[in-house]
Amino acid sequence: MKMSIHTQNRQTGSALIVSLMILLVMTIIGVSSIGTTNLEERMAQNFQNTTVTFQAAESAINKVIEAGNPGGAGASSNPFYVAANDPLVAAINLGIGDASTVVTHDLDPYGHISNAALSTSSTVVYNGGGNCPGMSMGTITCHYFDITTNATIATIDNSTTHVQGVYRPAPAP
Repeated sequence: MKMSIHTQNRQTGSALIVSLMILLVMTIIGVSSIGTTNLEERMAQNFQNTTVTFQAAESAINKVIEAGNPGGAGASSNPFYVAANDPLVAAINLGIGDASTVVTHDLDPYGHISNAALSTSSTVVYNGGGNCPGMSMGTITCHYFDITTNATIATIDNSTTHVQGVYRPAPAP
């Protein structure tokens, strides 16, 4: 005697529903990762722009200090020094606490930084004179200055302000 087993074909489509749900979850994960990637790219660009403006501000401070460096005797002298162009002398002539003429530099004249205008402006303030650090004798006095520099990338409105104090030794009056 042969028994026949009849199986009924009861496909309800559950595999289709499960696979569509998995596909939906994968799509949501993909879309959120694209948004995260775009945010991280903007963060990296902002960090790079901030670094560029910080370095530009540092370079501008160095340019002001170099413009005010008469050099010493011999090989270390600065043959290009002109006292009339010295922003530190201009600050001394204005007096204590008064801002000198603003010194501006275009640090990207050829537009290499995304065709943006990278410029800096520096202000020198004379804070008076006194004993030089580490010197106990009164034969040399130091003139103290604050140099405030603002570097800006104009097209994206990114700027950095940096302040540095410097001193210049000089013979006592």
